[in-house]
Amino acid sequence: MRANCIHMALVLLLCAVYQPALWGQTATAPSDSQLRELHASFNRLFQAMKDGDVVVIEQYFSGQMSSEYKTLLEQNQDYPAFLRNFYKGASFSIASVTPTPEGDMIVDVAIQLGGGSRSITRLDAKRFDGAPAKWKVMGMVKNPRTITHNR
Repeated sequence: MRANCIHMALVLLLCAVYQPALWGQTATAPSDSQLRELHASFNRLFQAMKDGDVVVIEQYFSGQMSSEYKTLLEQNQDYPAFLRNFYKGASFSIASVTPTPEGDMIVDVAIQLGGGSRSITRLDAKRFDGAPAKWKVMGMVKNPRTITHNR
């Protein structure tokens, strides 16, 4: 019994010691220069979406986002006109930016369409040194409640 009490006390002591270390693993707030770069990159992307400029849009996609939209951006001749029509009168804004421990940013983008509907899209953005697009969209972050699971 005494061994169990000592073991439990040791476990509680380890939890108390390691808990602050775990708190330190959270991502730090983005710097002002990171936020400026992020906003500049996303503003160029937003304008390209409104203009239907698929060449510029493709420069701002990487990873999963690039592979998912590659065919649409490169081969669908009607897509630029669709984008111009869909985003006519739309406004885009960055609602929030949350850094990840890996150095990426989760960016909540608010889109107000010309017809009045509003949506928030959560994007995973990664910084690319030496690229014309300093921040690129890697993919959409899905709400855990809406993810489908294959059984």
